[in-house]
Amino acid sequence: MAVVYEATELATGERVALKMMSHRLVYQPGAFSRFEREARIVESLEHDNIARLKGHFPAFRTEFIVMEFCEGSTLAELLSRHGAFPKSRPSAFWASSPRRSSSSTTAASCIAISSRATSC
Repeated sequence: MAVVYEATELATGERVALKMMSHRLVYQPGAFSRFEREARIVESLEHDNIARLKGHFPAFRTEFIVMEFCEGSTLAELLSRHGAFPKSRPSAFWASSPRRSSSSTTAASCIAISSRATSC
């Protein structure tokens, strides 16, 4: 449904995660609204183990979500290292990280993409 990139917010120099909705889904009924709903839901959450939303915007005929960048491993790396998560306590493998203050990002021109982080 999306690709996540490591990017830099040009105004602040802060590293961010930039999630881009797949172009193949843009014209699929309901996909755009699901992506926007995801942004609204994440925006409403506040927890140390959830990356904070910094903004979302349409650009280049798709939709983007900008979130706080968190160091760590991908799910694939964790599964490779530890195997399947135990049903009783999957959070045992999740690392919490201190959250950084955020500033609003509202336009594609504010982001410089540095590398592809993962696919969702």
